[in-house]
This record gives sequence, C-alpha cells and structure tokens, in this order.
Amino acid sequence: MADLEVEIKTGRQVWNSRSLVAYVAERYGITVSRTAMRTQLHHTRLSWQRTRLVVAGQANPEMKVEFKTDLEAVKRGL
Repeated sequence: MADLEVEIKTGRQVWNSRSLVAYVAERYGITVSRTAMRTQLHHTRLSWQRTRLVVAGQANPEMKVEFKTDLEAVKRGL
C-alpha cells in the first residue's frame, strides 16, 4: 500500500479515516476498520490532523480596522 502514502502526501484531496477506508476497499478489495486505518497511519509516521477552513489571501488592512471598530460597538450594544 505504498501508493496510499504517496496519494495522501500529494495533497490533492483531504483525507479522513472514512475516505481512506473507502479508498482501500475500492482499490484493494480489503475491508479495514477506521481504528485499524488510524493505527496503520501511525505506524507509517503519518500524523492525524483535522482540517480547517482558511481564507485565502490577506484582508484589506483598512477594512480590518473598520470591522474591529464595528465589532466593539456591537459588543457595547451601540
């Protein structure tokens, strides 16, 4: 399953244990549990990390100041 490690490291897809289990089942016809998949990832020294959404690029600095001012006004109930 060396190609699985290569596939994960390419970064073309966000993988989770459920999608990895489905990939292995489709590609190799092997059924494994999600726990077994996480254990196997650990043995190959791949870390398990959650993804999070990040806004691309930097916000306009003037708009950031305006937003913070508006936010403070909302917090104070103005």
